[in-house]
This record gives sequence, structure tokens and C-alpha cells, in this order.
Amino acid sequence: MADLFVLIQGHHDELIAVLSDLATGPESEEHSPCEQKTMSSRLVMMASRHEAAEEQYLWPAVRRVVEGGEEMAVHALEQESTAKRLLHDLDRITPGNADFAALARQVSAAVHDHVTYEEATVLPSLRLRMSPGEVERLGARYARAHQAGPTRPHPLTPPRRSLLKSAGSAMALVDRTRDVLTRRGR
Repeated sequence: MADLFVLIQGHHDELIAVLSDLATGPESEEHSPCEQKTMSSRLVMMASRHEAAEEQYLWPAVRRVVEGGEEMAVHALEQESTAKRLLHDLDRITPGNADFAALARQVSAAVHDHVTYEEATVLPSLRLRMSPGEVERLGARYARAHQAGPTRPHPLTPPRRSLLKSAGSAMALVDRTRDVLTRRGR
């Protein structure tokens, strides 16, 4: 079963859990800089795949079937754009850097705001407009896109479904190759 709402909720829960772990580290020194880098890399990888899948399947569906969906999608994509820029910066900063803790807090706030918006506003509206079969079909597409998605944020890539479906696989291949070469995410 590939219930879209269950998948997205699960990904949100995973993101929040990693953010919570990361938030305890930078200032409390509960985690070493190496552990902080591992956590921040994991967060970036998870969020990048999640957002790419949403941009390909969730937001087009919201635009298509939800009353006021265009405005919801625009607002959410603005939030995602901000998060991508912050995640891009977080991926490049060293945990020992004085700005790491502040950037981690900014990422946390951006992700929490976006997740809250989706869960409180967007997903309930979409759920009312979709049949169980549609939820399953869209969930299966979302799951495939999530699995194959990029592992790094690409803040300059416009969130257009057609572009993401064609260029996204190339970006994901480059990201995964870089991950293997740098042993990122292990």
C-alpha cells in the first residue's frame, strides 16, 4: 500500500526527529562535530528527496483538485525554496563553525513551519478531494520519486514537474555518485 498521506506523514516524522537530534547538539555539545555533520547530511538528504517528490506529485495534485490549491501550492513552494537555500548552506558548513548552530536553528524553524502548514492546511484539504484509489496511485508515484530523488538541495532549480521529472533523475544520479565518492550518508 502506498497511501500518500501516510508516506508524507512518515517522512515529516523522520525529518522532525533528525531536527530534534540536531538541535540538541550544536550548543549543548551533546554530539561531536562529526555526529553533527552526519545528522545534518542525513537531514539534507532526506529533505531533498522529500521536497523533490512533493514538487513532482503533491503540488500539481493540490493545484488540480483543491479549491484555492494554486495559492496553497505557491505558498508551500515559497517555503520549500527558503528551506532549500538553508539546507544548501547547512550542507556546506562545518559543525565547528560559529554559524552552524544558528543555521541549524533556521533550518529547524523553516522545516517546522512548512510541515505545520502542510499538515494543518494542505493535506486535510487534499484528503477531502481524493478517492482512496487516487490516494494510492498518487502515493505510489510519490514513493517512486522519493526513492529516486536527489540527495542534495538544488535551490536554483525551478519546482516545475516536467523539469524535475526529466532533469531530476540526472541530478539524483550526480548527487548519489558524489555521495558514494565522499562516503556521505554512511
